[in-house]
Amino acid sequence: MTPHVNTVYVKRVRAGRALSSRTVERRASKILALLDVRGAELSIVLCDDAFIRALNRDYRGLDRSTDVLSFSQGDGVEGGSTSAVLGDVVISLETAARQARARRQGLVDEATALLVHGVLHLVGYDHEGSRGAKVMFARAAFLEKEIKKPRSLLTAVNKSFKKAPQSLLKNPKCE
Repeated sequence: MTPHVNTVYVKRVRAGRALSSRTVERRASKILALLDVRGAELSIVLCDDAFIRALNRDYRGLDRSTDVLSFSQGDGVEGGSTSAVLGDVVISLETAARQARARRQGLVDEATALLVHGVLHLVGYDHEGSRGAKVMFARAAFLEKEIKKPRSLLTAVNKSFKKAPQSLLKNPKCE
């Protein structure tokens, strides 16, 4: 049986200190636990718009900044299993801060939403097509709500939440 311990790395690239790396690491660990992902290694890069723009240009052919990119290193996961290296989530804190202001919420909540989105891509969710989008966005809303609960109220996994059908689980290289 794979140990439930996940390893989360957080790296900053010209990202400032508006958001604690430790907070991001803890939230990522909660997301993985809620998804019942075990033994995974996740890398998170907090960066500025220029850095994410270069990645977006080089890997997606889009010469503009974006809020989050995911780079999968595995084949997606089913609850309870994973490859050793899940992948990378890159978050532009500049874009996240602008979006947080526009939505009148804190940077922590906006970055958490982006982190959830990125991790869901890494475990195989995709929002291409209306059915895939509905499943992914419902799962994201559930995770964001659970993460905001006090530690003692966190549920390990919501078993009543339906998993995405295999036909919807795709493994995007980046997005």
